[in-house]
Amino acid sequence: MRRPALLIAAFALPLFALPASAEEAALTGEAKWKADIEDANAAYKTKPTAILKIDDAIYLKPGETGYLSEKDGVYHWSLAPADGELGSVVAIDDLKAAPYQDQTGTVNLVAEGVSPHALSDTVRISAGVAQIEPGKDGMRVAVYNDANPGAAAFTGLDYYPYDASFVVEAKFEPAAKLEPKVFQTSRGWYKQFYYAGDAVFSLKGVEVRLPMYAGSDKPEEIDSLAAFIMDDTTGKETYGVGRYVDVEVPKGALPTTVSIDFNFLYNPNCARSEHYNCPVAVDRVKLPITAGEKKPAGHS
Repeated sequence: MRRPALLIAAFALPLFALPASAEEAALTGEAKWKADIEDANAAYKTKPTAILKIDDAIYLKPGETGYLSEKDGVYHWSLAPADGELGSVVAIDDLKAAPYQDQTGTVNLVAEGVSPHALSDTVRISAGVAQIEPGKDGMRVAVYNDANPGAAAFTGLDYYPYDASFVVEAKFEPAAKLEPKVFQTSRGWYKQFYYAGDAVFSLKGVEVRLPMYAGSDKPEEIDSLAAFIMDDTTGKETYGVGRYVDVEVPKGALPTTVSIDFNFLYNPNCARSEHYNCPVAVDRVKLPITAGEKKPAGHS
């Protein structure tokens, strides 16, 4: 499942993220890559909260209420009651609860063991904390419909073949201070991460200095870093917003070296769903990285 803690905090996949099994955690290299793609395919299509099953989602600021309606089998969230209203959810100010209320009563969508909440055998809703503007969290609530045609049409992610020459051991030069860095997003909003330092390495004869980012400015909380990358394939063979790669690091202090496997480069979820809020990459690696995920059909 994609991906580690940084992008979960960034709300890349927080509604679907599952911990790796002991067997998955023991995998390395190409075997791990294959397992990762298999899990990602399931997250897109077959899981109860699969990305391509989302009929609609809403981002709520603390205290705001979202109203769910249905018409002709299609579900929609809005900030005001609408025809066909089924129920409503409010983002509690401390974001520790999201009570959903309908004619049958109230359920907390973020309570352990409750989310996702089934509206029927084929429709369910789920909620989680999401960054809705730089440094400020809100709630993201989605409705999942097994009948969504996007899931039925999905045939799997498209990756370049695994290529061990795109695995690098890089020197890591930590930043003197974890400074905030604001990215524009695919929705035209803005999202904040923290510049953690540069991975410095040579790839295919090209010297690269790649900025990496954390989801927190507290070293004791950081257990992964991410790079948001454009390269010479971007907008051609790969997604125009860029691709991401994540690196796990020990908690407590930033490392002096990092291992980066570019075969694990993946598209943000906004490549396939309009219901996500993904940072647009600004850091360019000046060569074609013919590894990792390719762009979905029909995308630039």
